[in-house]
Amino acid sequence: MINKDNCRYEIVSNLSVGVFLLVLGLAFLVLALTVIPVIGFVVAVPVLIVSGIFLRAHRSQECMTEN
Repeated sequence: MINKDNCRYEIVSNLSVGVFLLVLGLAFLVLALTVIPVIGFVVAVPVLIVSGIFLRAHRSQECMTEN
């Protein structure tokens, strides 16, 4: 039996982590453009990539089935 609450928690968790990392990456990008160019870009690019991974993360197989 599929517990739909787990699916909701999984979606909310991935979305919240992705949005947090996106905001953090954009903050580092702003720092890179204004204060610390090299270090800011070195940190901002990987954080933005990871945020994209979380935002596009596939749901588990349990949540993909429709019953």
